Amino acid sequence: MEIRKIEDVNSILILHSEIFGKDFPMQSYEKKRKQNELLIFVYKEEQQLIGYSIIVVQKEINNLYAWYGGVLPKYQGRGLNKQFLEFLIEYARNKKFDSVTLASSNMRPHMLRLAIKLGFDIYDIKKRNFGDGDKIYFKFKILPEHSRKLSLKTKKEDATYFANLERTAVEMMKTNCSKIAIEDVNEMGLKYLLKYLNSFSKYPEVTVFLDCEETFIKDISAIYKGKILFIKKTS
Repeated sequence: MEIRKIEDVNSILILHSEIFGKDFPMQSYEKKRKQNELLIFVYKEEQQLIGYSIIVVQKEINNLYAWYGGVLPKYQGRGLNKQFLEFLIEYARNKKFDSVTLASSNMRPHMLRLAIKLGFDIYDIKKRNFGDGDKIYFKFKILPEHSRKLSLKTKKEDATYFANLERTAVEMMKTNCSKIAIEDVNEMGLKYLLKYLNSFSKYPEVTVFLDCEETFIKDISAIYKGKILFIKKTS
């Protein structure tokens, strides 16, 4: 999927009606445009418009708010919203924004799961007794890059080991961890962690410190999409 920024809102009016089955909310758009800068991004595949997003630039709080958007029905279920949100986070990071926010409802559980998986935190809920259900607001904080040391030591009876690895991976993604140093290597844990890191848009550089030459190095190297180094510990 190609993501491109455009200037003319008229370019997405037909696309909007094909996605939502109704006219574009031009009155709301113009009201927001008078108050804030708006960014329009379109999604293209083989030169065809397949989706769009409109972002509100909230300069007073240095935030990008994902206001409106969607994908053509035939392209839904292919992870395009995930791709765009990952793009938007990187866009915000490169443009020095402090956060990215979005809103959904409890009637759209797939969006709630997606936001949480990508590292957004719930910061507000507005109760509604009609329409699309409660409105839930999410925020992703843009943090500076940092590195982290991680031990993969485990006890065989620890049933929470892999769940803890998932939580650790999400935390590192949320906090913009760019380099990970791994000690006390457990082969299953290392493979599991790397596969989980592969699901993110950014792959931190991983350095694995080994006590001896391990036979699984070649297999591990083939698993990870990012850069990985193996270093033998000095005695």
